[in-house]
Amino acid sequence: MIDQQSGISLESLLRGILGIVTVLAVAYALSYDRKRIDWKLIGGGLIMQVIFALAVLYIPFVGTALEWMGKAFIKLMDFTYCNWATSVC
Repeated sequence: MIDQQSGISLESLLRGILGIVTVLAVAYALSYDRKRIDWKLIGGGLIMQVIFALAVLYIPFVGTALEWMGKAFIKLMDFTYCNWATSVC
């Protein structure tokens, strides 16, 4: 399973918040019609993302399921590389 740290550092938390604010600022700056931005939808999406992150960190079977899906995807990518590189595997 994924190694868990003893906690979330302030530096890590601030880096994450800075990243989210940066992405939102760039999206806002590049938007064509800023008045039509649905801030309620954006807030709901951010809340869902936080809930999902907490579930991955603190509910063991969620992290295990994601790790299993990641390994399955890597295995699938290995098969496609094998067929592309040699035509026979």
